[in-house]
Amino acid sequence: MKNSKTILMGLALAGSIFFASCKKDDLGPTVSPNGGDVYVDLHGTYSEQGATASDAKDGDISSSITTSGSVDVNNAGVYTITYSASDKKGNTGTASRTVYVRHTANTIAATYAIKDTCSNTAPTFYSDVLTASSSVKVLTTKFANYTNANVNFDVSGSTGSSITVPSQTVNCGIPAAPRAFTGSGSISADGKKMTITYVEVNTANSSSITCTGIYTK
Repeated sequence: MKNSKTILMGLALAGSIFFASCKKDDLGPTVSPNGGDVYVDLHGTYSEQGATASDAKDGDISSSITTSGSVDVNNAGVYTITYSASDKKGNTGTASRTVYVRHTANTIAATYAIKDTCSNTAPTFYSDVLTASSSVKVLTTKFANYTNANVNFDVSGSTGSSITVPSQTVNCGIPAAPRAFTGSGSISADGKKMTITYVEVNTANSSSITCTGIYTK
């Protein structure tokens, strides 16, 4: 009787080992990007950080990773890099990284040729030098072609493609007078052109006018 029990236990153990060894491998590898999402300033450099891959059966299979997608550092935008790896059974795992190529105050700072058009008036043409007063704030000293018009722009959005002219009153022009400005606009992907629509209010008499400035590097 004792021998029979021993034999049965042995058979059960062998069966469990057999079924465990025959268990279907249908799990894909785990792919993990090195580091998180990446932010690159326009015209900067993108350095690929790669990824790792591990499989429950095959172990470290990072060497089998293939990478797809590309990043154009000369055009602001949101880019996706995808990493894929397959184990010996052909199961595939993927992961991705998001790369943001963005405008900043420093990439916007430059000399611009400006065409300013206001309602019911002929356009005016002038140039101005924009500087960065912080990483997200740009300063112009001749906004709307007024002398000493020190007006700030705010840069926002995941790619820095949105421009806001926060409400501000500046004593500018010849003769100098208090003028209030507010507006918004956008920057082209390559950073060569900005379009800003703004409202100017003459605070002395409360008259207002809507204008659009096109800034070209």
